[in-house]
Amino acid sequence: MPPLATVTDAAIMHDVLKGPTAKDPWTLSGGVQHPLSPKLAGEDLSGVRLGYVERTANPRLAGDVRANTLACLAAWRTLGAEVEDVTDAIDWIEYEGRVLYQANFAVFCAQYLPKWQNRMDPVTLAFMARGGKFTLADFRNAQYARTALFRRIQVLLERYDFLVMPTNARTALEVGHDAANDEVVIDGVKCGITRQGWTSYQYPFNLTGHPALAVPSGFGADGLPTSIQIVGRWGHETDVLRLGALLEATRPWSEYRPQGLATGH
Repeated sequence: MPPLATVTDAAIMHDVLKGPTAKDPWTLSGGVQHPLSPKLAGEDLSGVRLGYVERTANPRLAGDVRANTLACLAAWRTLGAEVEDVTDAIDWIEYEGRVLYQANFAVFCAQYLPKWQNRMDPVTLAFMARGGKFTLADFRNAQYARTALFRRIQVLLERYDFLVMPTNARTALEVGHDAANDEVVIDGVKCGITRQGWTSYQYPFNLTGHPALAVPSGFGADGLPTSIQIVGRWGHETDVLRLGALLEATRPWSEYRPQGLATGH
């Protein structure tokens, strides 16, 4: 979903978008949408278990992002939730996810090359070129890796009600950052491409399909916003939205703006 002003807005948007459509066969089996879990009905989170994932495929987490994330964990603890570090060794399949991502670009966007190649984003073209070099075996192995990751997350969500983590490893990248070639820099240290060094918390759940919500967590040292990501069980979008709403109520943010940002609409 697009960025929205509040968690309530996100809940309304989700209510509009959910459900089956004849245009998508994956929705026609009547996927279960679970009602709100009773232990989330009030503001007392006693008995709610949160598994904190500090890093996925990223080698480093910016200090300001980490501080804001820990402040959110403290807020949930104040409401009664149990927070535990996830220490399991998990293969977050960065490479295999890249195979699926870039190979999809290569196939899907090929139809537009004859007419639009000279006007397409250079990063997209670079991803297409790389995606076209993967073999069918690479693609199938990546699909198997995705299934393995899904099962690992399922096991974690038997232990925890939610997984929580930063949404990105640092604040927004410079406008001139070349996502096809430049490395992400965190606290002066090069940390790999964007999937490795910046957005590594997001793509695993794009691959597994678990519902996820990003909620603002504060501002970084550069004045740009940071956020925390909540991941829930399949079909439990309402629970994810509720946990986000409780954090929003405890740490309100909608009235804040980055320094120097105009307040006009």
